[in-house]
Amino acid sequence: MTISRLAWELTTPTTRSGPILASISEKMTPYTFVPPDLTRPFLLYCSAWRSWFWTVCHEFGWFQTGAPSGPTLVSRLVRPIYSERQCTFMFKDAFAQPPVPNTDRTNSKYQGWNVKADRLFLANGHQDPWREATISAESQHFVGTPLQPIEVSNGFHCSDMATSARIDPTVAAVQDKALASFKTWLGAWPKYKRELEAGVAPQVRGL
Repeated sequence: MTISRLAWELTTPTTRSGPILASISEKMTPYTFVPPDLTRPFLLYCSAWRSWFWTVCHEFGWFQTGAPSGPTLVSRLVRPIYSERQCTFMFKDAFAQPPVPNTDRTNSKYQGWNVKADRLFLANGHQDPWREATISAESQHFVGTPLQPIEVSNGFHCSDMATSARIDPTVAAVQDKALASFKTWLGAWPKYKRELEAGVAPQVRGL
């Protein structure tokens, strides 16, 4: 929200107790199911957030809390139980008590840093605070392959997903490499499909 938009919402009266209240209400929609409404894109965006939080509550964790000891950017008053409790607010029917995400099961299924899958392009940003949770973490030294490329730009979180971020040449380079990989893989599909139907296709690594 821009400063000018916020100023307008704070000063413009409406019949709904002021538009700022309506805006706040819409921003709370990750906590409630919102039926799809193509006339209100923001609500679709918030519903998408619910799917993200569902995996966070069930599988990922990744709660942004204070460090238990040593230097910390976030107050140590913000502990995992704070985020776990949000899961009970968002998904009342699923969680009677704050859940502990089953991260061991997730890492076992997808193999964590050791993930292996054909035609999987892994793109990360050097300045992404989530990088340490990826295959491009500082402690890891994996080398990409033609079927599982690993590329790191100087971008931040999700910047490689936007064409507008091509102003950064390192992001543009990763995007170009991704498009080249996709073109190669799609181009190989007709031959692979014929071999698959004939029962002679090589087994593809997957999850």
